[in-house]
Amino acid sequence: MNLDKNTTAVLALHWINDIASEGGAFGGMFAGEVARTGVVGITKSILTAARRAAVPVFYTRVVYQPGYPGIIVNGPLFEGIQPAGAFIAGEKGVEILPELAPHEGDAVLDSGRVSAFTDTGLHDKLRSRAIDTVVLTGVSTHITVQSSALAASDLGYRVVIVSDATSADSAASHEHALAALGVLCEIASSSEVIDALTG
Repeated sequence: MNLDKNTTAVLALHWINDIASEGGAFGGMFAGEVARTGVVGITKSILTAARRAAVPVFYTRVVYQPGYPGIIVNGPLFEGIQPAGAFIAGEKGVEILPELAPHEGDAVLDSGRVSAFTDTGLHDKLRSRAIDTVVLTGVSTHITVQSSALAASDLGYRVVIVSDATSADSAASHEHALAALGVLCEIASSSEVIDALTG
């Protein structure tokens, strides 16, 4: 695999406590697979390689203001947000996992939707830096990663999904999402991506 470090960015999608931590509002759905697969440590290695190569890192989070003004409840997942008290600005649930904490120079973008490209300004930020390739890590493969990957593909980006730095609510959901995304995106291992970033 080849990655042009001048035109590549790494996306770290929804690595927040409410999703990826045991005890988080949606941790019961996702934290078990996050722990079982070791994706946090693998993702940390990718982010470290990216920073050393001067490749920009963009985080996304789901964040709402208290009282959920403007929330759009248009599906089962969104119906569960308010009852769970999830994703409230300023609370622990929206903090990025300590192991993956942003470094100086990283960008953290917030919105109330699942795609990294909805209401975040990410597309404009990438284009302003002449980025044409995005490398995706995150939770969950079949929701946020899939939605973001398809949006990126439609916007004309080369999309690389790191198979062992993404996780879903089950191994089956993860594998099915990767199989579907392989039609439009490149599926790569963390070792391939790290080699390309450090080579």
